[in-house]
Amino acid sequence: RIEYKMNPIDIIEYEEGIKQLVKYAVEKKLIPVFGAGFTAGCQSINGIVPNGKRATESMCDMILNSGSCPLRECDIKEMDFSEISDLFFEYVSRDERATYFEDFYTGVVLFQHQVDFLTKINWPYAYTLNVDDGIEKNSDFNPILPYHKFRRPKTSKRILYKLHGDAEYESKYIDKIQDNIVFSQSQYLQAITSEDNTDIYKALLADYAQEHLLFIGCSLQEERDLQFVYDKSKSIQKDAYKIVLRNKIPTSQEQRDLKKHGINAIFRREFGGSIKAACGQLCAECAEYRQ
Repeated sequence: RIEYKMNPIDIIEYEEGIKQLVKYAVEKKLIPVFGAGFTAGCQSINGIVPNGKRATESMCDMILNSGSCPLRECDIKEMDFSEISDLFFEYVSRDERATYFEDFYTGVVLFQHQVDFLTKINWPYAYTLNVDDGIEKNSDFNPILPYHKFRRPKTSKRILYKLHGDAEYESKYIDKIQDNIVFSQSQYLQAITSEDNTDIYKALLADYAQEHLLFIGCSLQEERDLQFVYDKSKSIQKDAYKIVLRNKIPTSQEQRDLKKHGINAIFRREFGGSIKAACGQLCAECAEYRQ
């Protein structure tokens, strides 16, 4: 049995950890949280889904090409993702933003190991930090968007909470002023304080407090809404894992960043391809476990 510790982070060898993941998954006690690393590199309608670095570079180029931003190129390129996002939504036209989101974040085609991971494990529901449509287009997950009141389905439909918005919505309703995407610092603040988001963040708060969460493809550097929810959940925390997969032990600073997001377990695999390997192995072992 794996011993639960809140502090410091447990570093658990992968083969031992995967057995625990399989048990939780089969018992429907494991909730996935998908990040950019899950869908980055997949084909989109007119390009490739970018990772965080590539998205930052693209937004920076569009800001500079707009000709309306008074800041110097060298200053902009020193900014982080959140700061550049603020400029992107301020200086890049709505039509150009819509085209960008449509081209690179919609019509996403996942690889087979990703499809299997979504469809062959009986996930009760999931969260995603991604704005692309890769998960819902390649599975039976039904997206729930921020700033929309929703009813929980009374059927077996599986919910996908899209915490940071939806690219298809952003590209489709270009003439409608509506909060949706959560990229910048001001958008994070808006998302976690808006009354329209009460339901979605209540669900996340409850899960942070009591469920085992598996973060797939999440760097967890500055996800301010997750940090906020974790801080609020501390007083009602129960023994539950918040897990990331890594192919090496994170540095002390990286572990500090992870702990800010509530991470208390790292499953370590000493060679590359951790996401693909984890998807395949978890699918295979869940199937074997059920037999």
